[in-house]
Amino acid sequence: MKISDSWKIAAARAGATAVLVGALAFLTAWSQTSDLKLLLIPSLTASLTVLAARLGAEGYADRPR
Repeated sequence: MKISDSWKIAAARAGATAVLVGALAFLTAWSQTSDLKLLLIPSLTASLTVLAARLGAEGYADRPR
């Protein structure tokens, strides 16, 4: 199975957005606590949510017809 170029672009955009949103969530949580477990929970949740929504929506919308 060959991955289309539009899906690769959607995956790159989703990855970049997930990293940025996760970093912002990490920094926001860091302003309240320095416990690593409490820092990772919101940052990973935000990253995975963005990754799933963006990759799923864009990957589905950009699929070859």
